[in-house]
Amino acid sequence: MLAHDYDYGQSLVPKMQSNLAQNKRDTVNLLVEQILFCSHLLLTKADRIDKSKLPEIASHIQTINPFSSTHSVHFGKLAIESLLELEEYDYYRVAQLVEELEHVLAAEEEADRPYNLATRVIKDDRPFHPQRLWEICHEYLDKRIYRSKGFFWLASRDKYSLLWNQAAGSISLEIIGSWRAGILEDEDNGLSEMELRLLEEKLAEETGRFGDRHCDLTVIGDVTQVDRFTNALNSCFLTDEEIELWRNGYDFEDPWPKNLVKMMN
Repeated sequence: MLAHDYDYGQSLVPKMQSNLAQNKRDTVNLLVEQILFCSHLLLTKADRIDKSKLPEIASHIQTINPFSSTHSVHFGKLAIESLLELEEYDYYRVAQLVEELEHVLAAEEEADRPYNLATRVIKDDRPFHPQRLWEICHEYLDKRIYRSKGFFWLASRDKYSLLWNQAAGSISLEIIGSWRAGILEDEDNGLSEMELRLLEEKLAEETGRFGDRHCDLTVIGDVTQVDRFTNALNSCFLTDEEIELWRNGYDFEDPWPKNLVKMMN
């Protein structure tokens, strides 16, 4: 997301200079310090931008750290051989940086979340309303929500456990499995009587209202924004009235892509 959030890396140094002038430390400081201290930099999710723009990002990174090598990674694929060929880290090259930042880093040793980072966890047994979730993400998700991940279910796709995977302004959804409750509710599940009995015993151990279906998300963002986004996500869960509609087979509007990736074991 260097392309989307920081003008392909071009605005990192000006923003860092502005932070230094204001004695401010946020994720811009974190990004620049990571680049300053690294010997090899991997640009992940490079498949999400125009390939011709990668050299532009590399050039801006090199103005921050001319000694670092830069590699782009498409769909998380990186040959193990390329890692084994990396040269040993040169600590002497960053010795002066360590000395300059020593008092700042020492002051943050006791901090639970430096760089104005905050973490929130969402746990609920209810499904998300698909249309409301879509609208909330478009309205409330910005570059100050850095990362969120977990699994959940949609009222419109109640058989599947979905993986939520967000980085900056990008969200991907993946099918990671089927809920046991959904399998039992499927008349064509193809299970034997013994398998059905074992499944029912497993579900009897669950404490939620919807069998094993539930949501569990972790959100990481700027301390000034993380509650705003988390509260907005919480408003996407079905209300009691909507739960009754779902139980009666109501067809919820669902704008999310239909061709979700299914993760295989």
